[in-house]
Amino acid sequence: MTRARTCTGRARSRGRSRAPLRVTLPLALLVALLPSASGSPFPALGAAEVLAQQSRPGSTSASETRQEMMARIQRDFERRMSRELGLSPDEMAAVRTIMGEFRSTRGEMMRERFQLRQALERHAEAGGSEAEARRLLDRSRALRAREVDVQRSEEDRLLEVLSVSQLLRLHQLREDFSESIRRMEAQAGARRGGPPGGQD
Repeated sequence: MTRARTCTGRARSRGRSRAPLRVTLPLALLVALLPSASGSPFPALGAAEVLAQQSRPGSTSASETRQEMMARIQRDFERRMSRELGLSPDEMAAVRTIMGEFRSTRGEMMRERFQLRQALERHAEAGGSEAEARRLLDRSRALRAREVDVQRSEEDRLLEVLSVSQLLRLHQLREDFSESIRRMEAQAGARRGGPPGGQD
């Protein structure tokens, strides 16, 4: 805790020059990783693990390469986080543990947001009823409230290790991580000759 706070100034100075980090993700994850489009405030760390959980059995060599790319980006993210936040090995291990505690919940919310997005699109295309629209609105509000609660809980846990400035910088790094994933997904979609997201 003490070391983390003494490193805040150093983390700030490093934070001024951010180089972009930078897989193809299923559309379910892309929707969850796009706060500006979905209205979700939930940060996008842990996408690599969620993707691994969603991989189909008997994956092809291309899928394995995709997982390797995700693992590499995750490692790059953690190295950058450790460097720019000025974390000791023990502090980095503590942050990694805290993030892991919320991984399963993040995955659930990612899937729920994708399912909600699909339901909204179906409603718009089919011209659904007002009653159905109300149910979708209530569902969307409930999900947003849950995302905010989970984010607050995770932030409170992270503040046991990080200073407030370090936590804000971590949020910026997560945005960079999300952007790298979106770009790589778009590139992979172009190579496949179809829309990004791997829709079947």
